[in-house]
Amino acid sequence: MKKVLIAAAALMISLAAQAADGLINFINKSTAGGVNAPVTYDASSPAALVGKGVETASGLVAQLFLKNAGGSFDALTPVAGFKTGATAAGVWDLKSITIPNATANMTFRVDVFDAGTSFDTATSYKGRSAEFTASPGIAPNPPAFLANLQAFTVTPVPEPTTLALGVLGAAALLARRKK
Repeated sequence: MKKVLIAAAALMISLAAQAADGLINFINKSTAGGVNAPVTYDASSPAALVGKGVETASGLVAQLFLKNAGGSFDALTPVAGFKTGATAAGVWDLKSITIPNATANMTFRVDVFDAGTSFDTATSYKGRSAEFTASPGIAPNPPAFLANLQAFTVTPVPEPTTLALGVLGAAALLARRKK
């Protein structure tokens, strides 16, 4: 009997030490979840887009990132596309994402960029949320919401020729100033 109790206790300790996967609702607008964080175009966008919500036709996607122990962020999949319509613009809706080794108060961020690329290689628009915390739901609890996510904007990515022209102009000004 003593051996059975010791084995059962060892099993319980082993199971408790293993981190469980959690679930989080990757949704940026939900009255039930207390989140209202639409993604809009910033002031450097064309006038017709400024302040408007990102829509399906933009070709942009949102992706959730989890901060790891080293301080960098790991992408969680899948990415979410944006909705279309007057009340849905700026909103993506991709229900549950699995969070490996979930714990309370994990740090996340959301990146928005061109579909088929990454934040760093985006060619049209990109945006990044501020870091925020959330506690994924671990079974038997339901998936948690991103209640601490704040609204953010996307910015146009300058064309490479515009950047090159800017660099040449700056070099010419510096060269002229030296004379």
